[in-house]
Amino acid sequence: MIPQYIPIEKISMLRVEHDWDDWDPYELLAEPDENTKNKLEMVSSRGITAFSLGCAEWTIYRLSNHFNDPVPHNYIEAFWVFLMGVDDALPPETENDDWEGNIRGPINMALMTTLNTIYLAGDGPPIQNGALSAQITYHVLGENSEFIEWQKEVLERFVKYCLRDEDNPHGDFVPREILDPSIALDELESKKSQFIQDFLNKVDYPDNPFLKHVKL
Repeated sequence: MIPQYIPIEKISMLRVEHDWDDWDPYELLAEPDENTKNKLEMVSSRGITAFSLGCAEWTIYRLSNHFNDPVPHNYIEAFWVFLMGVDDALPPETENDDWEGNIRGPINMALMTTLNTIYLAGDGPPIQNGALSAQITYHVLGENSEFIEWQKEVLERFVKYCLRDEDNPHGDFVPREILDPSIALDELESKKSQFIQDFLNKVDYPDNPFLKHVKL
């Protein structure tokens, strides 16, 4: 289920030039962008998590030529299953000692920032963490025009499709296609149930350690 909207072959071949500090990675990251935060303030909590997850996908695929480990992709898959309404799919926190260095460190931070958007949603919209996810991608990818354009387009999509309602702050379940600018929002709405069910049907649950216990 490789996302077609991420130019994986191109960004994964880029040289790794970013610094990383396992003790305090926040020191190296720019503050979350105010415009991104303003957009996410209008988005449901599930929508914010989906945006964070989309950024995590960019981070993971950007670094994909530099690690050989299925776990990050297992996390991505489990997060999507969770966002599509399967609460038992929520994966656990990582063991930080296993995720150090300038490759595994940013991947870990991207995944756990997404997890934090879920944990913190009970206290209000997880705007800060949602916007932080984009900054992690910027840090490992640089000022990439394709990511910048994707981010701009999907933020507008989230505002229109996952508009926050304080009577239902978590919002409805989210299909992965929300992240694909080539799919019109009208089509996304009319085929939402189909998109979600198609994704859930394609998952190999026994093969993913975070999903092998899930009963649909």
